[in-house]
Amino acid sequence: MYQLSKKGCNYNRKHIKSSFFKIFLYMSYTHIQLYILLCHAHPVLCFTNQGQNIRSAILFFLFQLCLVDAAHSSPTNFVVVLVDDLDVVVTSPFYKDIMPNTVSLKSEGLYFENAFATTPTCCPSRSSLLSGRYTHNTGVEANRGPWGARKRFLDDEDRTIAAHLESIGYFTHISGKYLNGFEAKQLKKENRLPLYPSGWTDGDVFASPKAKFNYSGYRYTLVSWSNITGENATQDFSRRAQVKIYGEDPEDYANDVIFKKSLDFMKRATNEGSPFFSYIAPTCPHYPMPPAPRHKKQSKEFIGELPINRPNFLNLDNEPQWIFDSRKSRGFIRKIGGLTCLFTKALCPKGSPFKGFHKVDWRNRMGSMLSCDEGIRDVVKYLKESNQWNNTLLIFLSDNGYNFGAHTLWQKTTPNEESIRVPFLIASGLPLKEKGVVRSDWVLNIDVMPTLLDFANLPIPEEIDGLSLKDTLSVGTPLNRDQFLIEYSGYGYDQTTMEEKIRKSRDILPYRAIRKKIGNSVYKYIKWAPWRGVQDEQLFELTSDPWEMNNLIGQKNFSPILNKLKWELQGLEFCSGSSCH
Repeated sequence: MYQLSKKGCNYNRKHIKSSFFKIFLYMSYTHIQLYILLCHAHPVLCFTNQGQNIRSAILFFLFQLCLVDAAHSSPTNFVVVLVDDLDVVVTSPFYKDIMPNTVSLKSEGLYFENAFATTPTCCPSRSSLLSGRYTHNTGVEANRGPWGARKRFLDDEDRTIAAHLESIGYFTHISGKYLNGFEAKQLKKENRLPLYPSGWTDGDVFASPKAKFNYSGYRYTLVSWSNITGENATQDFSRRAQVKIYGEDPEDYANDVIFKKSLDFMKRATNEGSPFFSYIAPTCPHYPMPPAPRHKKQSKEFIGELPINRPNFLNLDNEPQWIFDSRKSRGFIRKIGGLTCLFTKALCPKGSPFKGFHKVDWRNRMGSMLSCDEGIRDVVKYLKESNQWNNTLLIFLSDNGYNFGAHTLWQKTTPNEESIRVPFLIASGLPLKEKGVVRSDWVLNIDVMPTLLDFANLPIPEEIDGLSLKDTLSVGTPLNRDQFLIEYSGYGYDQTTMEEKIRKSRDILPYRAIRKKIGNSVYKYIKWAPWRGVQDEQLFELTSDPWEMNNLIGQKNFSPILNKLKWELQGLEFCSGSSCH
């Protein structure tokens, strides 16, 4: 049950809750082992007074060792807050207005200004975060269809962050958005899916039916279960689960409910004396999540100037052919004097200018973040009041960014900076090497899992593609990552179907891309899938061209750089574990 290791007295059973009981078990097990060795080496000495004195000395030494370990090596609690579609490029100047409490946590931790999602769209990104692996290794390549959604992640559910932590005694909880395709009831016949993902002792998860309301704030479905305590704790697990469709009252507002469920879990875990992992995944600021009723007025007051004065906003210069060919269905056409909206259902209400839709989306995004910020405030307040903060690591990030009109693209999924760059904040009461510091290391969403496992004193599996940030946080060691892969494989359509979906703005053309430091410059090379018989490529020097306006493909003086990036990309496309580092 116990093992003495370089990292302390590690326990391996989740329902052992008393520290003194843990110490007793450890001492008994190890004491017996050492005493047997003594008796084997000196059978006569074993039964003398001298032997009994040696036995007492062994027992006293082990008792002191584990008391020190219990006092100084308590398991670290983990809280991960993952918001939905919050970008850095466009929105970060407004962070102080929409996330004042979250921004204030920078003084208690580190903010990584160069953080990225390796596949910048919901389901693939979340699968990568939970597994620590690139999309080409998880197999979750899209949000739905044969190559996406939860059913593609089933083989990985028993080796996520939650599964590893639960196996050593953590109570684990997921609240909010899990993966697309999470069902409130099992599917039929060969498509049957297990209702509950393994590794989570507790959960309150958005699900079908009513899945389309998961982003509307109201009328959503929540599947809830608990394996900790409660009046029905003796019942079968499936009988303890509840499926509830929420209404439209102010107290049903989704962001508030998700954070309240998370707080309830932390309180139960604390009362049970267990370390915990709380994964909080609200859908703010994903369109069309509105502000909470209490924030509607405030969201209108600070909307200010819309962020449309960017060089690449609605710009079609040097864009690949697939973007140009699908521009009309995406709601953008060129006219003398500027751009106008086509009034498609996907973008604009009939009779409204493009700016009208832009304004509604912007106001909702800003306003919905206010309630999530308050939720983070309440979580930190509880952790501090319950004396848990000094032993808790909190990570705040987003699953992907948001194009917001960059290159005429609205949402995410593309390898553009607006789409891949995300906020990444780590705050803690732990004695980190630096606090209140902004670091420039390149961190990825796949780094979350190895970081948590490392802080939990668990070995990092060889299959993990990400890097642990523990040494960066604890002793200030630079991460030294100088390149990474960005990838998207689409929904698995045949060529004809894929082109039709893209032409109607329902998908993004698949690609592989690399972002790499070379000398004092940062480059990005994008290799798009063939489009109508032609394969487009793009090369950007981001240091001087952060808006990705100047495609360097074809310029001879950049040929050596291009060849190097192509070679490095080939190595990353199918990498696994250390070959990805």
